[in-house]
Amino acid sequence: MVPVHVCKALEWRPGPGQQEEEEDPTQTSWRNHSASPSSSGLSCREVHNAVSRLAAKILKWMTHQHIDTTAEVHKTMEKRIMMCVLLCKCSLEGALLSLAALDAGATLVPLSWRWTKRECLDAIKAVVPSEASFTVLCDPRCAALARSVAASSSNHVAMRLGKCSGAFECAAVESTGDDGGVVVRLLCRWLSSPRDLEPPREVDYRTDAPLHLLFPAGGGPAAILFTSGTTSRAPKGCGHSHAAFLSQASSKALRVGYRRGDRHLHCAPLHHVSGLCALVTAMASRASSHLFIAEFSGENFAAALESVESAEAAGNVCVLAVPAMLSQLSDQVAASASGRAKRGYPSVRRTLLGGDQVGAGAEAACARLFPRSAVFATYGMTEACSSITIRALGERPPPFPTEEEREMGGRGQYAGTPLPHIEVKVDARESGGVGEVLLRGATVSEGRAGAPQQDQSPQKRPWESLGWLRTGDLGRLDGAGGLYLCGRISDAVRTGGEMVYPSEVEGEISSCEDPKVAECVVVGLPDRVLGQRACAVVVLAGNDGGSGGGSLTALKEGPRGRIASHLRRARGLAGFRVPRVWLLSAEPLPRGGTGKVDRRAVRAMAQASAAGGGRANRSKL
Repeated sequence: MVPVHVCKALEWRPGPGQQEEEEDPTQTSWRNHSASPSSSGLSCREVHNAVSRLAAKILKWMTHQHIDTTAEVHKTMEKRIMMCVLLCKCSLEGALLSLAALDAGATLVPLSWRWTKRECLDAIKAVVPSEASFTVLCDPRCAALARSVAASSSNHVAMRLGKCSGAFECAAVESTGDDGGVVVRLLCRWLSSPRDLEPPREVDYRTDAPLHLLFPAGGGPAAILFTSGTTSRAPKGCGHSHAAFLSQASSKALRVGYRRGDRHLHCAPLHHVSGLCALVTAMASRASSHLFIAEFSGENFAAALESVESAEAAGNVCVLAVPAMLSQLSDQVAASASGRAKRGYPSVRRTLLGGDQVGAGAEAACARLFPRSAVFATYGMTEACSSITIRALGERPPPFPTEEEREMGGRGQYAGTPLPHIEVKVDARESGGVGEVLLRGATVSEGRAGAPQQDQSPQKRPWESLGWLRTGDLGRLDGAGGLYLCGRISDAVRTGGEMVYPSEVEGEISSCEDPKVAECVVVGLPDRVLGQRACAVVVLAGNDGGSGGGSLTALKEGPRGRIASHLRRARGLAGFRVPRVWLLSAEPLPRGGTGKVDRRAVRAMAQASAAGGGRANRSKL
């Protein structure tokens, strides 16, 4: 089978029943949210040409020779290991550089712009072979960090790094055209090299140029993405092929219902699997426009939505977000006098939520903000190239066909059924069919670059020898193939010989209306008698219910009792699943770069509070 390249999606094709001349690729738009309202951005054809020109420059810089698309050049490139490290925000320039690296046959290695120079160098060292050459690509917002990383990589022999050819910046600059309109100029320049003194050169994206569509040498990955579990000293990168990105895009478009002509709002970071896969999915489904929010805030999110609401072609906006983003948008809308609090954004027709558990609060926020949108929640991970399951919000699991499954109906949060491109199994070792979730399929990474040595052990555990990936997540499957998630194995709380799954309890706590819970996390605290005791850290709507002082305080007896009663009587949780310790946070819970709650930080706060003088209340229930 001939491999398919991600950048093929840039080659414009007519829709069903349309002739080639009826398709106008100049009518699409790629632009930054910060651009002038009168700027049309770049058309699809211009993006196609810009990617080709930038890819040619990357090839020339990294091979020190003129590159064209002849068969001899392709043969030469098959033997070269080239990698492009990317530092960018969620920007038009970042998208162009990502696609250019892929078009050039390099392995794309996006790094978080939040990392320090030392963390970037450790990540590069973990995934870039010493025999490889690499360059650092950046947008203007990350130029200082890119320059510093490239300069520090110059002593590549001593640092056991691949050979760095310097840093390269691409900037989209607006100027006034001859007709008085706003035009976009793409400027590129070298950083941290003798060519620093050269003026920026303009990229000619108006003249048609064919794509290169090269693949990485030796069957290497198209991209290496770092997981959200990456630490500053232990970077974990997962390699994925062009086919993996396109497989997930096809499945996601089918399940969510993306279609030709949609306008996609990009606010997920491009160094994260969700952001890069969202870009590929939008391209593959023939989106008519891409709007990038480089500096995310509730204010910028609202302003970007306003700009697409006022556009001529309304009713086809698609949004990918995490619950924390919805919370910021809700606060911004509530504080404004625009009237959006009442009418929301009716032009949004598809909303996909990921990154964290989607509770009742996020569901209600979507109903208010996007009244005409179908809303979906996804369970995914970097190792699986984004989504594993997707369910429509409000979708309920099918009736359980057996009495045993009916009794287990409350065990875990329903995540939906697996997407077509992936298989899911559960290695059940706990009561009720609960066990570790296993994955297998075309999008599952074959290994982790930079993972701890024990992750790379040749002694594979059961299932692994058959090609299954152990996720570290707990779950169970019903008779219809629906997946229920019970949290991370490392997060499970064993109390008095019983297992408590935090995600299940958190979902039930979030459904409480009196008091209304805005956020909650359940963690395990050491207990001399029980081994562990479950502790709930909650944020109440309006921050009511504390006893004063400190970042975590004991939850007042009244709210605590009502929530516990809700869990026991209304939701039917067994007594051992009801948290014994209740703490209140007066501020939003700490989150990582992908929007997920930082459970380690919450657990440390809870342990410090519990050890700090008995401020943690124990439930009598």
